[in-house]
Amino acid sequence: MTTDSLSQPHELTGTIIDAGTRQPLKGANVYLVKSRRGTETEEDGRFHLVLESPIPGDTLVISFVGYA
Repeated sequence: MTTDSLSQPHELTGTIIDAGTRQPLKGANVYLVKSRRGTETEEDGRFHLVLESPIPGDTLVISFVGYA
């Protein structure tokens, strides 16, 4: 048995909101650069990422492209 099989996954969760309107952003991209893991926010702006082993110093990037 390796120590990897004993480690528990880490979870990263949050809610992305518009800075001006304070409304949740559906469809925003949430990405961890070094881990190369990403997801998209739900209808209520929430996201959830599961990481087997987080990388120290990783960078969280959030992007959203919209138009009026």
